Amino acid sequence: YEDPDFSPSLRSPKFMESPLNVSFKGWWTYPYYSCSARRWLMSYSVPIPPPGRRG
Repeated sequence: YEDPDFSPSLRSPKFMESPLNVSFKGWWTYPYYSCSARRWLMSYSVPIPPPGRRG
C-alpha cells in the first residue's frame, strides 16, 4: 500500500487537488464527457489500505 500523501506518482493530472483543510483523503476527477452515457460525469476516488492496515 502506498500512501498518496507521500507518493507524488499516485497523483494524476486528471484529478483535482484536494484542499489542505479537509478530513477526507480522496480525489474528484475533472468533469469528463461519457459518450456511452451521453452525459458529463465526475468520479471520486479513495485509496483503500489492505486489510490490517489503518489509513
